[in-house]
Amino acid sequence: NQTWACPTGVTSVLVECWGCGGGGQETGGGGAGGGAYSASTIVTVPSDDYLITGLSLSGTPHSTNGADVVFADDGSTPIVMAKGGTTGDGDGPGFGGTAAASLGDSELSGEDGSSGGSGGAGANSGGAGGVSAGDPGTAPGGGGAGSGGLGGNGLVRLTYEAAGGGAGAIQQRQRLLLLEGQSA
Repeated sequence: NQTWACPTGVTSVLVECWGCGGGGQETGGGGAGGGAYSASTIVTVPSDDYLITGLSLSGTPHSTNGADVVFADDGSTPIVMAKGGTTGDGDGPGFGGTAAASLGDSELSGEDGSSGGSGGAGANSGGAGGVSAGDPGTAPGGGGAGSGGLGGNGLVRLTYEAAGGGAGAIQQRQRLLLLEGQSA
């Protein structure tokens, strides 16, 4: 989990989330699904804390679904959420995280894995799914290939402007990227 403190002068932020990719079935089977994408521009309060969860909880092999990536208020109520992809199994591929199960003003589903073992891509220019047996998906949100491919980690991108000075002058423009539990 990460906490983001809204900077002074920031009254709104574009929040974009990519869910984690599912993990490929350990012993062959279909590829895992890619993570969904969700975005909203939200009103923020300077100095309030917001909670970010699920960034590095991608699907491991052994039939594990990718985690949902959530941007929540300080009471842990989700504001924006992108659904993680599901694992593939011996009966078929995993499914991409769905837009319908995500939360935001704009949502896109991740790609489904394939019966041939390739993982699905993460939504909205997300990471690629693993191609060959055991290949991992790439971040953000690519599904792992069958035979044990790890899913790609999720991503949260926050874009905002901090106003200051007279007549609404912009003092700084910042973009904060959070990937795999680390800020960049």
